[in-house]
Amino acid sequence: MTAVNMHTPIPFAAEAMACLQAVQAGLKFGYRQVVIEGDALNVIRKIQSEEEDRSVISPYIADIKSLSKMFNKCCFNKISRNRNGVAHAISRDV
Repeated sequence: MTAVNMHTPIPFAAEAMACLQAVQAGLKFGYRQVVIEGDALNVIRKIQSEEEDRSVISPYIADIKSLSKMFNKCCFNKISRNRNGVAHAISRDV
């Protein structure tokens, strides 16, 4: 598993880490079907892609893909930034 570094300077890495944490939380709480939403289109596309990711966030993408297979159903959707207010409020408090 990827170690989460909270001091990462790469915005896409922060988005990928948030997605990984959402997947981990879903598994921890025993959910069998989840829909994970985010506003980082590049991260969502990497997760949805069948191709191996070779970017700097590839460890996170690989972990997300691997863990998401443990759900009966797991969808990743891109939402607009203004619909993602809860995530932005949380990120300001961290």
